[in-house]
Amino acid sequence: MLLSKEKTHDLLPQKKPFILVDHLINYGIDFCTSSFKIPQDHVLVENDIVTTGLLIENIAQTAALHLGYTYQQKQMESPIGLIAEIKNLNIFHLPKINDVLTTKIKIETEVFNCIIVSGEISIEGQNIADCNLKVFLNIPNA
Repeated sequence: MLLSKEKTHDLLPQKKPFILVDHLINYGIDFCTSSFKIPQDHVLVENDIVTTGLLIENIAQTAALHLGYTYQQKQMESPIGLIAEIKNLNIFHLPKINDVLTTKIKIETEVFNCIIVSGEISIEGQNIADCNLKVFLNIPNA
């Protein structure tokens, strides 16, 4: 684990109760891995069932975590990303409360203020979801 839960949360533009990553586990120039334990009282859990939106947003927040950590290393303000497109979404099964998601993202392409991210979520090594996201970045002072 590279960052504590508190330091991980500090890098995200999202705030409680909408946070969907707990720890930065692994980081490289174009990839990172996060973990998240699903609490019963999360806003994207309805009647003890995890929603599809939680999975998509978990991938998006892992990408935001990558950006936050990258810009922190440069001692610069991190951009805010907006999901512009979700492609090739596969959900093989929904996780349960208290499951720990391991989410890997890879930045496939970066052009101007847009990144294409591939992401996959697993639980104990079993892939439960994957997709591609197009994210537009609002880069400060750009």
